[in-house]
This record gives sequence, C-alpha cells and structure tokens, in this order.
Amino acid sequence: MKKFFAALCAIAAACVFQPLPAEAFSLGTFNIEYFAVTGQKRYTPEDCAHLAQTIQDSRADLLSLQEIEGDGAMTYLVARHLPGWRFAGNDTASSQDLYFLWKDSAVQMLSGPDVYFANASFQHDGSTFRLFDRPPLVATFKDKASGFQFTLVNVHLKSQSTRGKSDVVSAKAYNDAKRAAQLEALDRLVSSLNGPIFITGDFNYESPKTAFRLLTLPDGLYSYDATRSSLDHIGYASLTFSRPPALREAESSIPRRSPGRSQHPDHDIVLLDFILAGGAKK
Repeated sequence: MKKFFAALCAIAAACVFQPLPAEAFSLGTFNIEYFAVTGQKRYTPEDCAHLAQTIQDSRADLLSLQEIEGDGAMTYLVARHLPGWRFAGNDTASSQDLYFLWKDSAVQMLSGPDVYFANASFQHDGSTFRLFDRPPLVATFKDKASGFQFTLVNVHLKSQSTRGKSDVVSAKAYNDAKRAAQLEALDRLVSSLNGPIFITGDFNYESPKTAFRLLTLPDGLYSYDATRSSLDHIGYASLTFSRPPALREAESSIPRRSPGRSQHPDHDIVLLDFILAGGAKK
C-alpha cells in the first residue's frame, strides 16, 4: 500500500509540476494579505523585492490579487520591483481591494476593470445586509502571442472566521449564508458574460458549489497552509482546452514576516497553466 501511495503521489506531482510548453499561458490568483507599503505592518522594500521575485518565479502572465491597500501600494511594487508589469484595480477606502497584475509583454487589458454588485444586498435572519464587502472585479484581456481574448473575474468571498464574536453559532450561520448568496450572485454574473471566462480568487471555502467548472489544487497541496486547506480556486466557462490544464501552487511566504510556524502572506499563489484548443478565440 505504501509503495502504491508513493507511486500515486509521484504521478500527481508529475502532473502538477511538469515543465510548461512554450505556448502555455499561466493565469493565477494571489491573496497577498493586507499588502501595504505604509503603516505599522507595511511591507518593507526588502519584503516587496522578495514578493516581486516570487511573482516572477511563479511564471505567471496574469494574476488576480486580493487584499491590496490601493493604488499607492501597487504603484510602488510595480515601479520599484516589477518593471515591465502593469496593474489595474478598484481602489477604495478598504485595505482589502481587488486588483489585476499582468506582464505587459504577454498580456493586454482590453476593457475594464468593472466592479459588480457594489450596492447589492441579501436577506438573513429577517435582516438586510451588504452582499459583497469586496465586490467582484471584471476585465477583459488578450494573450498577445495567440490573440486569444477572455474575461477574467476576480473574487474575494466571505471568510469563515468567527473571531471576536460572542455568539459563534450565529456568526457561522451568517458567514455561511452570505457566502452562499455570493456564490449565487457569482453564478448569475458568469452566465451574463460573453465569450471565454475565467473566475479566480479567494473563495474562503474548500469546496464551493458553482454552476461553472471549478479547479482546485490536488490532494496534499494547500493554498492556505495554516489550516492545510485550499481556499483559492480557478474556474472557467465557455472554454475548450487542447490538453488538461495543470494546476499548481507557488510558495509565497516571506521569511522575515513569517516567525515561528506562521506564514505571511498566508495564501500561496495558485496558478493554472493551459493551452487552448484551436479556434477558441473570442
């Protein structure tokens, strides 16, 4: 049994970490965990350099980012440490904004980014609540090498945390109801969009139920190492691949910010490497 399990693990590893063909496109999602370059818990220049190197080493062409402080933080990261990259996002008063980050030599943003459900609400336990504290961000992009055009949806759904809540049972029920309502809204959004679509982000749940195809990391790999779970996923709709897409992760923790057994950032980068079937252009 042990030999069989070891062989199975080797096969799975080969599927995940096989070298990428030159024509493969790499799309990812990355919750950077309160990325800011000002304030008490700011990322230092050394932290930013390490973060930028991690992004470059991941071989990503395009990333959906979560938990960004705003344009200032992204401007500093790109201008100082990621030459040849571009970004766009939804800069709000929150420290958990959503952004897109892409390699300018490989990707062109065609339209957006657009914010959806900014003022939407949902009902729970007889009361009305805001549906999205971090509204989904949507943009269209083009792979410069192939001309392939697609829509990218970036999400950050309600967390499972009940920290600081006196009534843990009620807090969990609220979290679950809100995340379920968000998933229903996300299904509606995806069904309303045209052409090939990717849905990426921090779903804050290991097995979210969606109407679109959702990929997650293989068993034994985790995007959120603290609880050995995968909360970050990549989904797609209206797409045909020439070969099964490969999902992998890239470790993101910065040693200086990760004392003891803690990790910061606490989410790893999750990446989808794919080759599209002929004629799959928008």
